Amino acid sequence: MQTIGTWDPRRLNLFLDDLERRQLQRELTFEEEKLCNETTSSAPLDFGKPSASWCGLSRITGLGASQQLKPTIVSEIAKTVGTPSRKFTRKQMGDACEMLVAAELTLAGIPALKVPDNWPHYDVIAQPVGSAAQRISVKSRTYKRGPAYVEYKEDDQFDWLAIVLLNPVDCTDRSIYLVPRTVADGSARQDSVAAKTAHLRYYRIDEVERLFFEFRNNFELRSSPGAAAAIDLM
Repeated sequence: MQTIGTWDPRRLNLFLDDLERRQLQRELTFEEEKLCNETTSSAPLDFGKPSASWCGLSRITGLGASQQLKPTIVSEIAKTVGTPSRKFTRKQMGDACEMLVAAELTLAGIPALKVPDNWPHYDVIAQPVGSAAQRISVKSRTYKRGPAYVEYKEDDQFDWLAIVLLNPVDCTDRSIYLVPRTVADGSARQDSVAAKTAHLRYYRIDEVERLFFEFRNNFELRSSPGAAAAIDLM
């Protein structure tokens, strides 16, 4: 099913690069100020011998001494970095993603609705035609690389795990995965039984696409790629 605004994970690296540049904005601004001070001082700036500021910019931009940037170019880079701003709270983000999952399921032929806040174990209830109601736990995250996780508790009671990954640059772009509980459990990491976190099941955010690409946009609730849709099950 083709959905409007669905985020193609193949573009993740491009968006992540934009995010990383944003995280370096303050360093760029600091280095630019140092450069401006040097250019307005009585001693001329020697472009043949990199200064401390140029060395800092080399570390940030990845350019070597032979590729040093002039202050005007640094200003242009700073303009493109921008400051990321989020227009919603974490709670609003979670609620929106739960409603988004319910809407996509409904439009795919499986009526669904968001349950009240603080409902135990799951967030959306879906009713396939001719089949039992399905409980869906929704986890929403902003995509990032490294030690950031999607997690749930071992004793949580749900039938499907919905993972909504938002584009860190433009949150109107996203990827949605609807994964059967058995598949989610089988792919999850878990700590040793002696650990305080032994009850958690989790995945790194940057592993979700690799683990569950077959369940992306799975709004017909297929238990496996070749299985019949839940709306066809009797």
